[in-house]
Amino acid sequence: MYVRVALPGPFLKGLDYKFPFSDAPVLYTRVLVPLGKRQIIGIIIDKQSTCDFDHKKLKSVLKVLDTAPVISSININMINWLSHYYHSSLYQAFKLALPKLLLQREHAHPSCQYYYVLAKQFTPAKNAHQQQKALSLLSQESRLYHEDLKQHNIHLATIQALLKKEVIIKKKATLENEIKPAQNINNQDEPTLNKEQQHAVQQIQSRLYGFSTTLIFGITGSGKTEVYLQAIKPLIKQNKQVLVLVPEINLTPQTQTRFYARFAVPTVVINSKISDQTRLNYYYGIQQNHIKIVISTRAGLLCDFKELGMIIVDEEHDSSFKQQNGIHYHARDMAIVKAKAHDIPVILGSGTPSIESYYHAKTGKYHLLNLTKRALNQTPNTIQIINLQKHKAPSGISSILKQKISQSLENNDQVLLFVNRRGFAHSLICQDCGWCAQCDACETPYTLHLHPQHLSCHFCGKGVNIFTHCKNCQSTDLIDFGSGTEKLEHHLSELFPLARIARLDRTATQRKGALEKQLHAITQKKVDIIVGTQMIAKGHDFQHVNLVGIINADAGFYSQDFHAIEKNAQLITQVAGRTGRGIKAGEVLLQTYQPDNPMFALLLNGHYQHFLEHLLTTRKMLLYPPFSYQAYIYAQASQQSACITTLNTLAAQLGKMTQHQQAICQISGPIPAIAAKRSGKYRFSLMLTANNRKALHYLLKSINRFITQQTKVKLTFDIDPIEIK
Repeated sequence: MYVRVALPGPFLKGLDYKFPFSDAPVLYTRVLVPLGKRQIIGIIIDKQSTCDFDHKKLKSVLKVLDTAPVISSININMINWLSHYYHSSLYQAFKLALPKLLLQREHAHPSCQYYYVLAKQFTPAKNAHQQQKALSLLSQESRLYHEDLKQHNIHLATIQALLKKEVIIKKKATLENEIKPAQNINNQDEPTLNKEQQHAVQQIQSRLYGFSTTLIFGITGSGKTEVYLQAIKPLIKQNKQVLVLVPEINLTPQTQTRFYARFAVPTVVINSKISDQTRLNYYYGIQQNHIKIVISTRAGLLCDFKELGMIIVDEEHDSSFKQQNGIHYHARDMAIVKAKAHDIPVILGSGTPSIESYYHAKTGKYHLLNLTKRALNQTPNTIQIINLQKHKAPSGISSILKQKISQSLENNDQVLLFVNRRGFAHSLICQDCGWCAQCDACETPYTLHLHPQHLSCHFCGKGVNIFTHCKNCQSTDLIDFGSGTEKLEHHLSELFPLARIARLDRTATQRKGALEKQLHAITQKKVDIIVGTQMIAKGHDFQHVNLVGIINADAGFYSQDFHAIEKNAQLITQVAGRTGRGIKAGEVLLQTYQPDNPMFALLLNGHYQHFLEHLLTTRKMLLYPPFSYQAYIYAQASQQSACITTLNTLAAQLGKMTQHQQAICQISGPIPAIAAKRSGKYRFSLMLTANNRKALHYLLKSINRFITQQTKVKLTFDIDPIEIK
């Protein structure tokens, strides 16, 4: 007997092995096999009694690790679809679906992890730095796993010393204590729905049993989350499971709180910050229907549900749902495929729907539900556009915005300021010769950070000390150019020294628990001014924010990437919607160098649908998606010439294939990618545009062999791209 095994590497269809055991092989079980000099865990994806290769040269499976498949038949179909549609290997698809430990350990069980909790107060010796660090971490968290402590470079000897002194206690984790207990349902706390919300809930519940896709187009503050909560009540009562997808980790705490408070059922959060063992525990809990509600980023999309009843994709427009490395899949699109496989409804929700979803709703492919009124406040926000040509803002704050901030602080209201760049300044520039401090590996300017002081490349993550002399002319006259969240925070602390300022960006919230702590402080009105990047634009319910300032609204409207206009419009609309969510009307101030740009009038006056109609007209004229189908092929190599030569060869092959197809396919390139160099590698791309999806995938499939043969150039596909990278 022979088996085909999915393995890491350039093996799209896996590798064949002898199966030297008496029991018949079981598909989709794990096996240990030799690969080169290593022993690797793979997945059996096929079996046969004959083999096309010389069986004497085939290696044998070393060990069978499971007696039954590790994944359900529905999820196997999902994995096959994912691999086929995004032109990846099956192993890459399995990596997305299975917990990492199942592919790393022969014995991976859901209840084999230990954690530590503080038992008593203890003051370590002054030179016992490791013990001090461990106790400090444990004081911040209710419990920590061994894996968590290892990530902070705390050695086993330190843990054992604290255990011996009985300062900490070691406990064994079980699936039950992995899951946070939900609170009891309190029907008195359930808000009364307005007519639009009631209609939405009724429409969703009328389609509970069978596949359908519904788009909830609801303005910010219209109560989409409450619609979700009330729509799934019948499913929870019927012991069904619900998957709630959110685009980013920072949105999970508040969503989690709402669901915990409403449903007394096991509810978990899955994102990239949970430990590998916790992920494994959740995997089995979901597979056994012990866990009922899963709130997750795209990391939980392929969880193996036993009784899935509905999928909700909140903020469906968000670009974070698109994976940008490995398999370039879109979690929203995959959620729809998953719902179809389970024959259940999928709900897409957004205040600024993606142009694709709106188009499908407009053409009848999706059901469209509109929420046009704010759930708790009918008073519209007031809008003011500040012309930066007349009102200068050298540090990001114009005199008008400064005055409005001052008034809000006097009224004990919170202020939210949005700037779409983290760090102190965009770059460090020499005033004498114009030299700019940039990352050599990516050929892009470093961003200046002050806490701690360093220069950082936001492409490859490299950090260096701040230059004191120009590397070109040795001048010491270096200035920071542009502004980011840190610089704005610094300037605000000088303007309003008594104000309590919170900065929400990826740098400020990277420590575990930092984001939750900041959000709690904002909710408790222990923060006066919130400064942030895209992180503050999405989904947050800031009840006390009554002034929003958009520092530079022009960023994004002028770009090589035709997707940028839509993304910038979504950001502006979402940020503006963070105010006026309480009992008072809010105020939005938008700083721009283009006060007459008609887009601003549409977006700020609640006409996002008109904006989408305008954008659809433009895209139809240019034959851009959703009126065509696109894919990008990226080439990455240490030499520019290698990228160009390889892509030219590919373009020639694709051109020949196109002549044999009945569909129109345009091939553009090779051209340098927008990030033309990253981590020392040059990047070029080809863009394929076809008038039907079948033709596009036929072309891509025809070059799979060529791609796997490349050794000096790394080639990747981006199917249905949402940005040019």
